[in-house]
Amino acid sequence: MVATEIFLIAAGVICFVVSVVMSFGDDKENVESSAKAELTQAQLDMVKHQVDEVIKQQISGLSEKTEAALDKISNTKILEMNEYAESVLGEINRNHNEAVFLYDMLNEKSKEVKTTVKDVNYAKKQVEQISGRTSDMSDNAVLSEEHEQVMGKNRHMNRRLSLVKIQRI
Repeated sequence: MVATEIFLIAAGVICFVVSVVMSFGDDKENVESSAKAELTQAQLDMVKHQVDEVIKQQISGLSEKTEAALDKISNTKILEMNEYAESVLGEINRNHNEAVFLYDMLNEKSKEVKTTVKDVNYAKKQVEQISGRTSDMSDNAVLSEEHEQVMGKNRHMNRRLSLVKIQRI
C-alpha cells in the first residue's frame, strides 16, 4: 500500500509538471518554439533534478508518516497484548487460589474424618470394655436373679410348709 501511494504521488507530480509545460505550449505556440529553442541540456537536467528532489521529499514525508502510523499501531497492539496478558494472569491466579482453597479444604476435611474415626474407634473400645464389664455384671445379675428366684421359691415353699403345719395343728 505504501509503494502504491508513493507511486501515485510521484505520478501526480510528474503529470502536474507535464501539464504546466503543456499549458504553456497550448497558449502560445510561438513561445513554445522559442522556449524549446531556449531550453538547453543543462536546463533540462536542472528540471529533472528539481522533479527528483520533489519526489524524494514526498517519499521521505510519506515514509515518516507511514513509520509514525506503524509505530502507533504497534504501540496499540503492545498495549492490547499487555492487557490481555494481565487478564490471563489474573485468571490463572484466580484459578490457582481456588485450587489452593479446595486443597486446603480437602486437607481439613481429611483431618476431621481421621479425628472422627479415632473418636469412633475410641468409643468402640470403651463400649467393648463396658459391654465386657456389663456381661460380667449381667452374668452376676443372671446368677443373682436365679438366686433370687430360687430364694423366692424357697420362701414360697417355706410359707406353704408353715401354712400346712399351722393347718395340722
